[in-house]
Amino acid sequence: MSYRIIVALLILLSVKIYADNLPTNNTDKLTTEEQAWIAKANLQKNAGWIIVHTEGTPMERGFQHGYILANEFKEAWRVASYMCVQTT
Repeated sequence: MSYRIIVALLILLSVKIYADNLPTNNTDKLTTEEQAWIAKANLQKNAGWIIVHTEGTPMERGFQHGYILANEFKEAWRVASYMCVQTT
């Protein structure tokens, strides 16, 4: 049981570190190659759903996904952190 708790905490810590280091959609710091990747992707919000369109190689799609959803990841972490404080 304690092993599962430790693993869960390590995963949460990893997500927190990852979320803190995500870009905030500032294209000035991207290389021209990365800017071309982002130009092929878009994000739409429809009735509470987030729809992400990506295209390209698996590496390009992963980059697009993380870059476009960076603010959503940060917001999810903020909400989850608040809820953990309230429930523990």
